[in-house]
Amino acid sequence: MSMARPPELRRPSRREVLIGAGLLVASGCARAAVDVAPRPTADQRLAADVAEEIRALAARYAATVRRHPGLGGVLSPLAAEHDAHVRALVALQPVASPSPSASAAGSAAGSAAASPSVSPTAAAVPATPAAARAALVEAERVAAQRRRTQSLRAGAGLARLLASVAACESVHAALLGEG
Repeated sequence: MSMARPPELRRPSRREVLIGAGLLVASGCARAAVDVAPRPTADQRLAADVAEEIRALAARYAATVRRHPGLGGVLSPLAAEHDAHVRALVALQPVASPSPSASAAGSAAGSAAASPSVSPTAAAVPATPAAARAALVEAERVAAQRRRTQSLRAGAGLARLLASVAACESVHAALLGEG
């Protein structure tokens, strides 16, 4: 009986070792960059959209105060409530621990999302204080109706917050309509 000799194992070439090591490192880096932040839920996406809408409404208040400084005493407290609503909605967003490469991209995207896409100018504000207040009343009414509609597709926690925001916007409309 003749015993078969096992084939001789050859040593990998330097090129094969370097390619294998490079692939191993690249796959580890790619995975770390992909798994940085969890995907936002439907409620988190809705909360981000609502926060953007409220920022735009707050920008209308700021533009109105710039055009009609005498309305600042009435409008500033209402604008502050909008700012509080935005903070509550932003608090619902996931917090990511960005990698160095992802943080540069995320900060650029975050700064674009933090400012309203359309900022009202003084030219967009009606010429008289009474007309400016009437425009804000209508904007608050539309916003309140929108929050009520949005609350219907939100989870329980976000729906409660949106209902509170809608109630506040309705009160703003009533207060602005009195003067």
